[in-house]
Amino acid sequence: MNLSSSFIRLILLSISCAVLAACAQKDLSDLEAHVEKIKKEEPMPLTPLPPFPPEPVVLFQCEKDNPFENFNKTSAEDFNKKLAEHRDDKRRDDCGQPDIYRNKQALEKFPLDSLLIVGTITINGEIFGLVQEPKEKHMIHKIRVNDWLGENYGKIVAITERQIDVIEMVPVEDEMGICYQQQMRKLFIDDGNKNQS
Repeated sequence: MNLSSSFIRLILLSISCAVLAACAQKDLSDLEAHVEKIKKEEPMPLTPLPPFPPEPVVLFQCEKDNPFENFNKTSAEDFNKKLAEHRDDKRRDDCGQPDIYRNKQALEKFPLDSLLIVGTITINGEIFGLVQEPKEKHMIHKIRVNDWLGENYGKIVAITERQIDVIEMVPVEDEMGICYQQQMRKLFIDDGNKNQS
């Protein structure tokens, strides 16, 4: 009884091995023939790109040989003075004036009253304010001390967990021209109430 069951198991094992060997040795001759046929075919020609129109040639015309001649002869101070006069002919030199040549930051294009202080964050021991643009934008900016915001040259002088202190340069005009006076503004974290004083 033991001998016949062992014999049957041996036969089954042999059949299983033969089936597995047959599966492993698939006939790939059809696939190989098809690949060889494709390799021998001529490739289809590519459609050429349409020709680009030639760029028009524009000659630079100047009355002078060197277009930068006058600029080189003009000192930087004269140039800056003319630029200041062009920007605001009522500016006075005998009183406080903001730096109009400084590159403005993103939040300086909004009125201070339209900005919302939505929070603060501390990174590596430095505290930053989180300021949201007016409602239609919803973008939040991370600001620090010495950054600028508001339309009146507002400079951030202090940031705490509850408020941001800003010194604005407010224009005051009289018969002599325009002077700027410093004005302290305190911006409080928005809690649904008015957040400025």
